[in-house]
Amino acid sequence: MISEEEKVSIVLPTFNGERYLRQSLESCLKQTYRNIEVIIVDDGSTDTTPQIIHTYDDNRIISIRHDQNRGLPHSLNSGFASAAGNYLTWTSDDNYYETIAIESTLNFLKSKKASFVYGDFYLLTDNAAVPPRLMQLEDPPVLEIRNSIGPFFLYTREVLDKVGGYDEEACLVEDYDYWLRVGKMFQLLHFENALYYYRTHEKSLTAKYTTPLSWHILGILLLLKNNYTDLAQASQSMVAYITAKNWFFQFETKAFRWYPVNPKMYKKFLISQFNKYKAQNHISKVLKAFMDKSINLHIACNKLSGISQQYIQRRHD
Repeated sequence: MISEEEKVSIVLPTFNGERYLRQSLESCLKQTYRNIEVIIVDDGSTDTTPQIIHTYDDNRIISIRHDQNRGLPHSLNSGFASAAGNYLTWTSDDNYYETIAIESTLNFLKSKKASFVYGDFYLLTDNAAVPPRLMQLEDPPVLEIRNSIGPFFLYTREVLDKVGGYDEEACLVEDYDYWLRVGKMFQLLHFENALYYYRTHEKSLTAKYTTPLSWHILGILLLLKNNYTDLAQASQSMVAYITAKNWFFQFETKAFRWYPVNPKMYKKFLISQFNKYKAQNHISKVLKAFMDKSINLHIACNKLSGISQQYIQRRHD
């Protein structure tokens, strides 16, 4: 009899994932570790995704369908609410595992008596001429700087029980938010094997809905939300980013050299410093509203993006 205590639950959320879904799902079903369940959460797909799911006759598959699209973190929570395993993970409909991935990761987790492990992975594109690139992750992770866990991980049910579900307001950064929360309660161990393939393409959520600026801002907001930083430090981080993008903000030490030589340039410098002060005030107000829960994560990100763009663009004035 197969023990539920040894079962691994793999949640596979999908939305209009017909292009790569078969490869992703079959990489789960072909695992050498057989005691798994694959919980597919169709988040209101309008393509042939439902038909693809129905072609599989495997009692390890649990299929859940949302009537309308509710976002990735909601799909993850739906999936894990139905999970029976004592070991948990999730994968995307455009990524896939090596056949020994679950077995190897589970053995490592058990041997270390760990609660959470994360592994290296390969980065691939749709260009067959470009070989997959090995992505070796930091050990230990540097979550206070960036999302350094990656897409390949496994954790115990204890993690879910203590940390709870994914924050449904943190769509697009729900993983980073979750790892920050996990990192406060559990040690995150690095598994130095790359047994997972992460695909980048123009239709991925990250490519479609994020920019380097919004990615940077969301990271600062998550660090603030999870008490990895405070309001003053978060505000300084935002101003530092603007400073790096606006050359007028970078020349504080040269101000007095300009005055006798180029009064016009010195005047521009003084204006830039006033703008820098205004930017920091505007940023602080948004961050405070976010922490007071007057505005949510994405509204705060949009406001901070607007402020940043306003001052970054002044380099061209």
